[in-house]
Amino acid sequence: MSNKNVDEMIKEVLTFKTPEEKFEFRCDMIQISIVHQIHLAMEELGKTKKDIAKAFANRYGEKWINDYITDLFTADARMELEDIELFQEALGIRFTFGYEVKEEK
Repeated sequence: MSNKNVDEMIKEVLTFKTPEEKFEFRCDMIQISIVHQIHLAMEELGKTKKDIAKAFANRYGEKWINDYITDLFTADARMELEDIELFQEALGIRFTFGYEVKEEK
């Protein structure tokens, strides 16, 4: 596959048909950023999805927890603030947030 084909594919993927599609994509990118931090913490602390599942099971019950956590990690389910707190609890961490000012176009 040539670079031109790859560039065309990327452009096609990042072309949104509606403002709602673009908004949803941006929400997914925020979630993926949070999940990346979770993965880094898990790796550093030697934690697994089973460790996380325990915290989630205490809140939601055990029936669908593994599927739900997988869906959060893949952005197939939208993460809620309660979920972020459960990740903090399971990993013994605290998220801190900063911001960057967007460049005007």
